[in-house]
Amino acid sequence: MRRSDFFCRAALFVALSAIGSDETHARAVIGTLDDGNLAIIVPTPGLGLPDPDVSVVGSLPENARPHGVADIDDNRSLIADFNRFRVHVVGHEPAALLDTIAMPNYNGTGTIAISPDRSVALAGGFFSQVHVIRAPFGANSALTTIALPSFIPSFATQNIVFDLAGRAYVRHAAGISVIDPPYAAIAFEVPIDSIGPGGIAVTADGTRLLTGYIVSAAKSPSRDADARRLRDQQGEPMPMAMPQARAGGGAGAEPLSTGIDVAALPLTAASVLQRLELFQ
Repeated sequence: MRRSDFFCRAALFVALSAIGSDETHARAVIGTLDDGNLAIIVPTPGLGLPDPDVSVVGSLPENARPHGVADIDDNRSLIADFNRFRVHVVGHEPAALLDTIAMPNYNGTGTIAISPDRSVALAGGFFSQVHVIRAPFGANSALTTIALPSFIPSFATQNIVFDLAGRAYVRHAAGISVIDPPYAAIAFEVPIDSIGPGGIAVTADGTRLLTGYIVSAAKSPSRDADARRLRDQQGEPMPMAMPQARAGGGAGAEPLSTGIDVAALPLTAASVLQRLELFQ
């Protein structure tokens, strides 16, 4: 991908996410993983297209693989280091590495997100755990772990979200784990009929929870277990393989249905998800 194409797409995403807010040119922080292994700050992604001003975070370790990003405040972010068991604290202006949090039990894959009050970050990927990083964010941050019923795929960067009250929703292969402050244990589970985990989000007004699903007419109850066995056999974390619908519906084709499950907030253990099919 050309540099200008990359930044046009990044700018479009940030510009869309800023609609309805006062930040018409919201700052973008991007982890490029294997596309250069860079952490990039775009101060005004909506200006100067197709080549906006950018800053590259210097002083990251040579083997860093910047992945998921969560903003601490207007001038600092956390960046997970893919399969490197650490999270970096970076500054925006100037773009620089401020500190590194060693994560003995978290390999830096999947998703990282920060609570609305900026008191904790939750992170998880590959393993069936969510990791709690407590502020102040730095080398001495207190770390704890909460077991999950299933895993978050390694490349799923949008699978943890907070509502306006600070309740966390963690989307994994078995459904949604709901975690309330002080983020010490799972409050309850919401199972979802899906061949694996989709992304999750809360609407801007805080009234709805959205999460993706994919199901098949020939869904096998053992599919999730098979996916986990495949994952556990790998030497390096990898995204969960998802079945693909075959064009034409010929012999052996597996019809798939994908869409969004919607629930009103606040979510409870008795909440009913409304399924909106988008593709079949």
